[in-house]
Amino acid sequence: MEKISLLIPTLLILIIPYFRKIYFCVDCRVNDQKVAGRDLFFDFLKGLAILAVIFIHVAYANNKFTADGLNNSFVLVMNNLARFAIPFFFICSGILLSPINNVKELKDFYARKIWRIFLPYLLCCLAFAFVLNQTLGQFFYNLLAGRADVPYYFIIVLLQLYLLYPLLSIAKANKYFLALFFLLSLFTNIAGVRYIHGVPLCFDFLFFFCYGLACRDMFINYKQKAQEQYFWLSLVVLYFLLMFFKLELYYNTRLFYGLALFNLLFIYRNYIINNRLIFNHISKIGQNSLWIYLLHFQIVLAINKIFYLLQVNLYIRYFLVFVIATLLSLLVAKAVQIVYDNLINLIFDKPKKGYARFA
Repeated sequence: MEKISLLIPTLLILIIPYFRKIYFCVDCRVNDQKVAGRDLFFDFLKGLAILAVIFIHVAYANNKFTADGLNNSFVLVMNNLARFAIPFFFICSGILLSPINNVKELKDFYARKIWRIFLPYLLCCLAFAFVLNQTLGQFFYNLLAGRADVPYYFIIVLLQLYLLYPLLSIAKANKYFLALFFLLSLFTNIAGVRYIHGVPLCFDFLFFFCYGLACRDMFINYKQKAQEQYFWLSLVVLYFLLMFFKLELYYNTRLFYGLALFNLLFIYRNYIINNRLIFNHISKIGQNSLWIYLLHFQIVLAINKIFYLLQVNLYIRYFLVFVIATLLSLLVAKAVQIVYDNLINLIFDKPKKGYARFA
């Protein structure tokens, strides 16, 4: 049913010209201007995404490790509800990457990614290798395959996308750019081409990243497109209708649901920003999204196990675990971020702020 939930909207998009125009952002223009300053709305989006990741992993903990959560309809719905998370991260990554115009900028780009993302990832993999007493071979395999912990595949996929970025940035002005990469992501998802020798491949998620690249100017200088809200709302409704028709566990390649929610949040952007309390708190979470991503999973498993052993009702347990795991993950992430920044400052004798944040 998950494949059908992708194929039915695909047919509607490809057959109806108006749908195709909106979905592939035909009116977008690639101007490649640089971001003038930090836009907190993207932090808000990343905050929502990391909250959704934790929500998904609470579902994972119950579906995999508890008798009352295994294939439970409530757990499946909660999982599927939050599956916009990874699309949000990849779209934001594509939007927020600055244009590269020469070799020096390319070197600076990769240097920043090493400090901000891949060094924290390496340190976490080393910690797992030490705790689990892994051999050197096991450590390097887990490092390269993103298998030190369940969510780490994402970092390997992100690395592949960053390696492809210079080539993709050249091709993104082509009018068929988004359509071609949509078909590639759709095919690899349906065909199950997700790994090679256990190493996750980026093709499943390539469309989200390319969507961010192609539409970056539209989102950076966003002007409300209220007339499109019914199209995106229809995709969300269709997603839920197909999901409830035959309920099963969905995974991360939500080619329609993820894009629809992303665009709807921009359409309602002013209303969201005006709710300062919620907006500011979720934005703060988004600013710590990488360390939360790297550290939260084992916290979720541990807290869920405690409440399960205490025989707390599944429905109550689900939300209790989510809230407690979120708060604890945020506190641990902030503490680790401070230690990491201080170590970098000490070793390199100069301030290097914000290294552990997603692009």
